[in-house]
Amino acid sequence: MEIEVKKLEEEFGRDLLTAQTPSDIEALRIKYLGRKAEINRLFSMVPSLSKEAKGIWGKNLNILKNKITFALEAKSKNLSAKEEKIDLTYPASRLTRGSRHILNVVSEEICSVFEKLGFTVVEGTEIEDEWHNFSALNIR
Repeated sequence: MEIEVKKLEEEFGRDLLTAQTPSDIEALRIKYLGRKAEINRLFSMVPSLSKEAKGIWGKNLNILKNKITFALEAKSKNLSAKEEKIDLTYPASRLTRGSRHILNVVSEEICSVFEKLGFTVVEGTEIEDEWHNFSALNIR
């Protein structure tokens, strides 16, 4: 049982070094502290031991479980601290200018053609009422 505990502790150390994202840490937590984890199998073997061995191995397994929990929490805090660092004094990236809408471009081209022909471009309301269309023009 001692060999299994050492092996489990070394394997956890290697896996912890390779964890780079919060999802990796969550996967490690499930692998080592989940319901079907190796440490739970070792805990289930404790009742079959002698009275003196139960106390020793129970204590050792609890220490290992606490080490794993603490290491996972520390690694998680370390990763979240790296992600949250934002330099607000850093200059913003240069904004790119947009382009003109194709309908505006075509409208201006049409207006320039008519201006070359001698017309004047006047802007006004797009919909006229009956008074301005008929009555004011004396059309009956």
